[in-house]
Amino acid sequence: MRGLFQTLFDDDVLVGEIDPRQVTASQLLPGEVQLIRHAVAKRKREFTAGRVLARLLLTRLGVAPGFELLMDDDRAPRWPEGFVGSITHVERWAAVAVARTDQAISLGCDLEVDQPLAQEEWSVVCGPRELAWLEAQPRERRGRLAKLLFSAKETVYKAQYPLTRTVLEFGDVEVEIDAGGGFETMLETISGPRHRGSVLRGRWRADGGLIATAMTIRPGARTAGSLDVPE
Repeated sequence: MRGLFQTLFDDDVLVGEIDPRQVTASQLLPGEVQLIRHAVAKRKREFTAGRVLARLLLTRLGVAPGFELLMDDDRAPRWPEGFVGSITHVERWAAVAVARTDQAISLGCDLEVDQPLAQEEWSVVCGPRELAWLEAQPRERRGRLAKLLFSAKETVYKAQYPLTRTVLEFGDVEVEIDAGGGFETMLETISGPRHRGSVLRGRWRADGGLIATAMTIRPGARTAGSLDVPE
């Protein structure tokens, strides 16, 4: 399971992964501590793992070690000028991806426990074509594939949000899964005609009881038709 995300990002994106149980809140900086002062122990562990990894990666890219990774009003991480990143965690694993903005204009990653999504939730997460695709899969695999669709959509949400500041519903994104480890998403209703029909591509991997999905949006996405980013 170690290196779960290494094959999902290219070499110009730095990735760090850790078991949240291996960190303590003493590794946070004062401003970060304030963000979770009322959180339960599980949330504190996962939050700390993300901040510790992010600071390590940013330091490798030249950011001062004392940089505090705080939050905007919408609770999105406030990355330092010139850098983008994404954080994801479950109870037993956490991952962070960071890149310079001349290499990527946004990143997205998501972790989920590789267990079937309850069937009553399929129609919440999936649109008609996705449901039809699930029904065409072997019965014993459908729940886990539904969880993969869920994770892919979470990654799309994370990747597009810093660029569009649009809060998406599950129905705003349609995902096509490639059995070879890729996925493609169509943004159906995002924020009016500037973004509707935009296509984004990502990668996925299932290993060690976890599902991982990831996406990099490159600067050239503006002219390559991947996402129409407002100036």
